Amino acid sequence: MTQRDWLWTGITVVVVGAYALLTPVSAVVSLAERIMPILVFLATITIVVNLSAKAGVFTRAARYAARAAGDRPMLLWLLITALAMVCTAFLSLDTTAVLITPLAISLVWAVRADIVPYALIVVWIANIGSLWLPVSNLTNLLSVQSGIIEGTPQYIAETVWPALLGAVVAIGFTLMIFRNRISRKHHGAAHGAVQGAVQGAMPGAVHETAARTPSPPRHPALLPCAVTLMIALPLLTTPIPYWLTSSAAALVLFGVFLFTDRSPLRVSLLPWGAMALALTLVVAVDMLHTLGAEAVVTRALSTEGEASGLFALTAGGVVASNVLNNLPAYLLLEPAVTTAPEMVALLIGVNAGPLLTPWASLATLLWADQLRRAGIAVPWKSFIVLGCLLVPLVCTVMLLPLVVEAALL
Repeated sequence: MTQRDWLWTGITVVVVGAYALLTPVSAVVSLAERIMPILVFLATITIVVNLSAKAGVFTRAARYAARAAGDRPMLLWLLITALAMVCTAFLSLDTTAVLITPLAISLVWAVRADIVPYALIVVWIANIGSLWLPVSNLTNLLSVQSGIIEGTPQYIAETVWPALLGAVVAIGFTLMIFRNRISRKHHGAAHGAVQGAVQGAMPGAVHETAARTPSPPRHPALLPCAVTLMIALPLLTTPIPYWLTSSAAALVLFGVFLFTDRSPLRVSLLPWGAMALALTLVVAVDMLHTLGAEAVVTRALSTEGEASGLFALTAGGVVASNVLNNLPAYLLLEPAVTTAPEMVALLIGVNAGPLLTPWASLATLLWADQLRRAGIAVPWKSFIVLGCLLVPLVCTVMLLPLVVEAALL
């Protein structure tokens, strides 16, 4: 555990301890029943992702993408976008930020393209594209545990059209703004210098000679990890509890590495800091609600099934996310939600909306950290200015199916 992990763990112990002492036992038990499946999933899916990355699954996928794209930057951009969408949907937006960003950097420099449109589509897809499945975002998992949306099948039925429209708008917006820059190539030694730094920071990353050099030695766990992912990821779309699927996959991969490579099997494999942060925020916001915040939020955002109320929930989610962060924003505004369409409207705001400030989404911070590690200046000006154009557009379009449904009922 890092020093930051220890700090968050200490804060969590204090906050949870105070909550347990000041809250009725029934309320504590109810909150525990809601948050425990989410924490189990967060822990086990992290094990699956980290061990799969160690086995080279994602690097191998990137090598295939590089070979398929060849010397065509536009095709590479489309492949990176598709990879980010799949990763976000099944493995969460934070995984996309941590895994896909450095792979995209390496692939982009392989064809000497402009990094900005490639980097921005990764962070935009990570956030906007995190509505597909409950496991795509912690806010989605909380919504499924709220009792308003009953399980994965209903969640998918409610979100499929908004999620699809969000992806279309994000891709179309990026192509409209950056079409020429996506296809334009750069020449010079600067790329090679930074590219070497990326390769040093990312052993096994795809680089300029990837298509011409032999593949690195195959990790003995590569095939078992790939097969496990191919089986587990589709199961995340079924009524099987998401935490059960991720736990089974984690146990399988743990067993595989126990026999093939024990070096990654350390305590640090678990996301202690992330779990502590999530638990602290859930408990802290629940305490705020008991102190009167719930009544204020309910009065301010009561929708009564009207289309204008759906827009108000989404707008509230956008504002609260960019002022605070999307996770506490969701928890703060959730009491105003009484129906499934209202829940989706709130999720649109807190998932697709956190693109105006750097701290609005943990995925954005992780994305920026990966850019800095590669020696790239984070394009915050482009991120914020274009976010001010993209967020109102994408949120409005994603809301259209809900508004039409409300008008027909």
